[in-house]
Amino acid sequence: MRRKTPPRPKFLIKTDRLTLRPLRRPDYKVWREAYLEVKKNKNKYDRTLRKRSDLTERKFLKLLQRQSLARRLDQRVEFAIFRNDTGQFIGMVYLFVFVRAIFKHGMLGYSLFSSQWGKGLALEASKAVLDFAFDQFDLHRIVAIIDKDNKRSNSLARRLGMTREGRWRGAVQEKGRWVDHQVWVMLSEDRS
Repeated sequence: MRRKTPPRPKFLIKTDRLTLRPLRRPDYKVWREAYLEVKKNKNKYDRTLRKRSDLTERKFLKLLQRQSLARRLDQRVEFAIFRNDTGQFIGMVYLFVFVRAIFKHGMLGYSLFSSQWGKGLALEASKAVLDFAFDQFDLHRIVAIIDKDNKRSNSLARRLGMTREGRWRGAVQEKGRWVDHQVWVMLSEDRS
């Protein structure tokens, strides 16, 4: 007897102020406008500044293809964040590196345009994606790996209810040197 495959989740999340979903072809103009508004990065963790040549429709369509393939291969879901009041594209929340079988692990990442910092939007979006990940993907453990010096991002992980589990030494190479990162974890039973 063949085992039934559970239905694939619908990648749409709505909160009071936000809609999160994968980017689609009609999003090109708001996606491009959002990046064109960035004049300079606020700090080394703000990586939203892009060259105009990276904002072509052709490159956007290639991005959509890569994201779609990653979803189909169960590697990553990239949720674009849109404000409900304006429709403005304001950032991304990433859910990736799924480890199934006995582990049921995922990883969370997030990026918000600096013009939206300090409004609780990253918290709202990330919390919604955590809930989605635990409920729709039946994950047991989700980690966030954050540069030890990124105070805003470490604070966000703490406010999400994640537990700092330790330091991952030499986690990422940046500008020719290996940088330590903090490991933050949430288990399915940790949710409030």
